[in-house]
Amino acid sequence: MDSVLERAKPSEISTILPHIADIFSCLRKMSTFSVECSKLCHHLTPDILSCLKRQIASIDGPMDIYVDNLHVLMADIVMVTFMINNDSGVSPAMLNLWGYFASEGRVDVRIRCRFLISILGEPNIRSALHEEHTASHGNNGRSILNDAALQGWMKCNLMSCVIGNNMMETLHSYIAQLELVRLVVGDITEKFTFHLFLEALADKHRKSQNFLERVRWSSMSTRWFSSVVDSAIHEMRSTEPNIVSSIYHTTGDIVLHCCHMLFTPGKPCPVSKLLDNIVAVQYLPESSCATSTHALRTSIHKFILGGLKVGLNVSYIKRTLKQILLYFINKWPISDEKNTNHPFLQVLHHPTATTTMQDDMLGLLLESSDDNQNDKLAMVLQILHIWWNSEERKVAQYPVLRKYPPFLQQARVKLRFNQVFVGKATDLLQTFRQLTQ
Repeated sequence: MDSVLERAKPSEISTILPHIADIFSCLRKMSTFSVECSKLCHHLTPDILSCLKRQIASIDGPMDIYVDNLHVLMADIVMVTFMINNDSGVSPAMLNLWGYFASEGRVDVRIRCRFLISILGEPNIRSALHEEHTASHGNNGRSILNDAALQGWMKCNLMSCVIGNNMMETLHSYIAQLELVRLVVGDITEKFTFHLFLEALADKHRKSQNFLERVRWSSMSTRWFSSVVDSAIHEMRSTEPNIVSSIYHTTGDIVLHCCHMLFTPGKPCPVSKLLDNIVAVQYLPESSCATSTHALRTSIHKFILGGLKVGLNVSYIKRTLKQILLYFINKWPISDEKNTNHPFLQVLHHPTATTTMQDDMLGLLLESSDDNQNDKLAMVLQILHIWWNSEERKVAQYPVLRKYPPFLQQARVKLRFNQVFVGKATDLLQTFRQLTQ
């Protein structure tokens, strides 16, 4: 069998794997394993995994019946490996299989989701996850099985548009039963979602009673999200607009809620990787740039808000957010005064935006108009006018507004052929002058 697997051509693998699936399906029903059987499984598993790797990576087109059942073989291999070594605990072979299928390997997200649902429904696996979590308290919370399951779930969330709501809800329900998740969210009284997990995680970090507890949550979060962010950046190269939008939406939520935990000044971290990726959009080929720009329309405000929460006193954050605003300021037009859905207006109107964050955002907008492009000048003017006259504006002092009169005078001159813009600039100039008197 091993020689057949080694010599199998890509076109032959789909013929061989169903027979292997039948073998492991039978093995899984056994209560005990002979020494010979154990050795055979141990010997064949690497070759089977090698064949599987060629089948469970990205799959073009819809999944046929054969591909749709690959997750069953994956679960059977993991379970047989687990059962063979059950007396001596979880074996390295089982950990390697689990890690690859659940989170580490290049596995099509639809197959990964089905695998997780299948394997997390096994009582023996749930017991192993429980035992590992209990034993991990003295190891900084590190738990290979639980961490891999959690990361796999997160990666499924990145591309939930491919998986579908029903399948994702089923996976949510299984993940919610993990004690590692309950450590974060506590007793779940509502439907469990990725968004709920992020909010609870951020709340745990914010309410930490001491420095060491904050470091612990930051360390755990970085461990969970690092590979997820790496996968997200890889998948952002997709040419499918829905996939790119889904990834930006999910990673935007991560940055919005967990930026404090995932940002490390002076070295690469999940937050810096994502922000650098947004800055790099302008250097992509034209079609990819257009796809990413369209996808960021509904998500970029989350990345900016996350950065503002860290603060512009961090030089990297200030420099990177300024680069983002400089490029994207004129990418999405404002049709009228009622259009408050522009991403940069969403930053100013967001319920979590403090007065300091709003002031910082206004400062960044002012700086993004420095390159004397009239279209950028007009966009900043429109954003400022809509925000100042909106009900969402907080009644507070904004020191940065004292810097705006020269900008407004410049806008009146450079946009003098558009009387609407001249009127807006004049109104704001009179108002801001009164504020500084």
